[in-house]
Amino acid sequence: MTTEKPILLKEHDLIVNLYVKENFSPEKVAKQLTWAFETKVTKHDVYKYLKARGLLRTVKEASLVESRGKRFWKPVRSHCKHCGCVFDKLNNRQRCCKMCVPNKKAADRLRFYGINQTEFDELLRKQNNECAICHESFSTMTASSLHVDHCHSTNRVRGLVCRRCNLGLAYVDKKEWIESAIKYVTR
Repeated sequence: MTTEKPILLKEHDLIVNLYVKENFSPEKVAKQLTWAFETKVTKHDVYKYLKARGLLRTVKEASLVESRGKRFWKPVRSHCKHCGCVFDKLNNRQRCCKMCVPNKKAADRLRFYGINQTEFDELLRKQNNECAICHESFSTMTASSLHVDHCHSTNRVRGLVCRRCNLGLAYVDKKEWIESAIKYVTR
């Protein structure tokens, strides 16, 4: 029969050993304490104890815990799909290193246009941080105003343009539309 009582000092070493060294979850630590000391220890007691001592994992660290199969995700060495360097995968879905894909926007650029963060930064540097068409500085615009211009038939990246110029290019790419627009304006 188990009785409820607060976590004692003698249990501190076991908590630290299980949670920090063995990578047990707070729930599993509570079960182990309940079994070892025949006292009812809840996961909330363990959470409070770990949080008060600054040992509680961050959300990112806790998200590495796998729910199926193995207890915890152990980083796996892998080769970057884009640049070929060796890196530690943070999860099963990660295919590229953090240099090629530092954030979601960079991941989208790599998936849609085939350019990584380094190539994107190089394009920005070549264009002096301004639009390739109107030469307006990107530093005065929001991040969503920056667009990667590419040829729709070959998928080749032509440069970086502002939102306004990108909308205009949608019509310029269609030769029939340009001829029709010129006829309209000149009549």
